[in-house]
Amino acid sequence: MSRKILTRLLTVDDLEYLKVIDKSYTDKYGLEPIVSLRSLNFYSRSGHSFASLDNDRYSGFIFAHAIWNGAKAVLQVSRLAISEDNEALTKALIEAVVKSAYDAAVYDLQVIQPSKDNKGLSAFLEKEFQINEITFLSRKLGSK
Repeated sequence: MSRKILTRLLTVDDLEYLKVIDKSYTDKYGLEPIVSLRSLNFYSRSGHSFASLDNDRYSGFIFAHAIWNGAKAVLQVSRLAISEDNEALTKALIEAVVKSAYDAAVYDLQVIQPSKDNKGLSAFLEKEFQINEITFLSRKLGSK
């Protein structure tokens, strides 16, 4: 029996399933969780964020949204997380976001990718993304 991988736009109904995948991913790579009702409300309206289902089981997600940088629209991928090391799932989510960007006439894509996630990085590189010599810095103000 072949695996049936479906990618579809996110909805807020995906919350509990995606929280489990995000927790596993963030624990593995030492990141902060990104999945919440607030984030799903935001990303589900972007038209560029997808969930993957492998044989009708939630298997991953990609969060992306278009931003305006003052000169052009850019699609920014904030998180790609899958429930297991599966190249087909990763590629299906990347292909979905690339197609959504192209269909929306957004031709520049940027990815925020943990440097420790070598398999995710390799999947993006196989889909013709390039590593740029840019340092991404972050700082938290106040306390939460």
